[in-house]
Amino acid sequence: MQNSPDPAANLPLQTEQPIKRRRHILLRLFGISLWGWIKLFCLCVLVGFFVIISQAEPEPQKMDLFRLVAGFARSALSMGRWALTHF
Repeated sequence: MQNSPDPAANLPLQTEQPIKRRRHILLRLFGISLWGWIKLFCLCVLVGFFVIISQAEPEPQKMDLFRLVAGFARSALSMGRWALTHF
């Protein structure tokens, strides 16, 4: 009598997949690396810098995109003029 081959021997090995557990909401929201915190801080400083340069007013009724861009351009030209005269 000849041994018949095992039909399961031809199937690829099945590895058990680990169950992916969802992280806690606080870890998903605030779980960034130190480098991520540094980049976020630099981005906030950069945005604050542009808001100060554009002299944006915090009142919503006085906020106007055209005035914001014009104020930024005026400040940038003034800064360029100052740099040319002092350097």
